[in-house]
Amino acid sequence: MLISIVLPTNRSNYSALSLILRLAALDHNKYEVVVRDNSQDEAKAKFTSQIKSPSLKLNIVGACDAFENAVEAMRLAQGEYVYFLADDDWISLQGLEGLAALAESTAADESVGCLTGDYFVENFRHSGIFRYEGLDASILGDRVANYLKPNAPNYLYYSATKRWLAELGFGFMKRLPYRFSFHDQLVSLLYVALTKIKRVEHVVYFYDHGEWETEEKSIAKDRRFYVAAGLPQEYDRLHHLL
Repeated sequence: MLISIVLPTNRSNYSALSLILRLAALDHNKYEVVVRDNSQDEAKAKFTSQIKSPSLKLNIVGACDAFENAVEAMRLAQGEYVYFLADDDWISLQGLEGLAALAESTAADESVGCLTGDYFVENFRHSGIFRYEGLDASILGDRVANYLKPNAPNYLYYSATKRWLAELGFGFMKRLPYRFSFHDQLVSLLYVALTKIKRVEHVVYFYDHGEWETEEKSIAKDRRFYVAAGLPQEYDRLHHLL
């Protein structure tokens, strides 16, 4: 059972570079690390090109938007599961081992589409542990209700997802006429609607809110998508409610 860690990267700071180094040390018998770098940073490309690892698949490309970078990175993945990672976040190696074991134990269960764990979440106000509950319910309505209950709709995007399911979600997004900032939330909702999600009792993902840390920053960031699409920026509130 192979898990593909998929890292579409644009940042060139020490955090992003150290994350690539950490991932490159993973056991290639269990993990494949797909890095697609569209930063156009020559110093970063020179540094990462010197990393010798049997688990690392490094792709340095030209300018493209974040969504295209993610889609093209996923296309390079060969694992039964794909696990997206943001280059300003962090991951627990012990948590990954828990996910790998869970992937083996649930391999024959076709109703299971995603594997996740606990999230360590930090912003300027506080830090703490977040976990989803009840996403393995057999009843669709219960899964969706449990997913929407906490105000944390997009964390699930950062989970190990069966490749066919991730391809279906991103394929749906590509057919939409516009690119919006809520694509991760919509893809996550599709995962919940179509399959059960199993969880390991371990922190796996360290989540940094970044530019979405405050409501003001979040609104400003989100509205740029609507302006770019030639739509009234006020649409973002309606889109968020939907």
